Amino acid sequence: MEIRPYQDHDQAGLIALWTEIFPAGSPHNDPATSLDKKLRTDPDLLLVSVKEGRVVASVMGGYDRHRGCFKGNLQVLSPNATVVELCKELGYKVEERISMGKKLYK
Repeated sequence: MEIRPYQDHDQAGLIALWTEIFPAGSPHNDPATSLDKKLRTDPDLLLVSVKEGRVVASVMGGYDRHRGCFKGNLQVLSPNATVVELCKELGYKVEERISMGKKLYK
């Protein structure tokens, strides 16, 4: 498995991955739109993991411009117990937080 910066030829594979794992139905979850926005802001903070020529994971970084802490946060859909357990094995802890969102469009 190779982890490296996103490259233009990763587009189809990354969109396919995001389409598979993120819920559909909301414009902010459209993989092509999300990718386009990320590439316009901090494109060097988008990494992909490629296994046997296929994009199997991605990581997006950003700077929140006020905390500047050195901490990685993951968001995993709650029914995905396999990934939750894998992340725990890698040293991540489940934090007692509630993820909230608000649509900023009509």
